[in-house]
Amino acid sequence: MSDLFSHPAPGTNPQSSTLPNASCEVTVPVGPSDAFEGFIDSIHLWWPVDDCSSFGAETHVGFDNGELLEESVKGEKCLWARVSEWIPPSSIELAWLLDLGPLSVGRIVCRFAPLPDGTTVVSLSQRAEEPRSDAGDGVSNARSGDSALSKQLLQRYARFMGAQPDLD
Repeated sequence: MSDLFSHPAPGTNPQSSTLPNASCEVTVPVGPSDAFEGFIDSIHLWWPVDDCSSFGAETHVGFDNGELLEESVKGEKCLWARVSEWIPPSSIELAWLLDLGPLSVGRIVCRFAPLPDGTTVVSLSQRAEEPRSDAGDGVSNARSGDSALSKQLLQRYARFMGAQPDLD
């Protein structure tokens, strides 16, 4: 009991358990099936490639065979994430591989929860993990910070889906 508020136990790394987690949510004016479809099938229409891209603004982002990929105009491909859980229309979980600032490494979970009025709450959460040596070479215009990029992504998605998200 004397070590209750003392130093961590030997062999533990206090920093590894305190990696940041981020989450944010938006409400879109469609049901969960349409919200899920808009997120997955139309990601290339709302993803901010000007700010978050390996190849620049003229690229295509999309899901293909359980992976989230970016393809350049020259046909080069960059693997961003692997789908680790796919439960349409309620959730998708990604094992993130590429360094995109706050979405650098870890698990990204997107959930689609129906509301009684026919709208859907879409939440995005990141569970950070220890950095890996295979996390990628970085991305042009990568951002740092807590959930700034996560919030920007959901706001872009919400606008695409017809919502008027808070743009603060």
